[in-house]
Amino acid sequence: MIMLIHNTNNHLLNWDDYKIRHDFYQSKEWRMLRAFKLQLNPLCEFCFKHNKFIDKDIEVDHIIDIKERPDLRFTLSNLQSLCKSCHSYKTTDSGTNGKITNTRLEQIINNNK
Repeated sequence: MIMLIHNTNNHLLNWDDYKIRHDFYQSKEWRMLRAFKLQLNPLCEFCFKHNKFIDKDIEVDHIIDIKERPDLRFTLSNLQSLCKSCHSYKTTDSGTNGKITNTRLEQIINNNK
């Protein structure tokens, strides 16, 4: 039997996927890397490119999703600091199976200026 649960973006995940993701994001290694990234880039990197200085609710995003490249999950160059709004756009853009490219995010931000 596969148990399904909802994650914070209201996507269905099976229990094994949830447990793996939960364990990763709760790991000491991830929390330390995340804190380091936020020290390096405390502002939303996309908003900053557009002269917006957002420093509230900053999240650390994997540029290439860890489902696609789990080997890059602890690679600093695969991380970006995004505000909650930009991160939501990136992870829930319709028609893209839940993930958009940085190029598409640039287009969204430019259109919302």
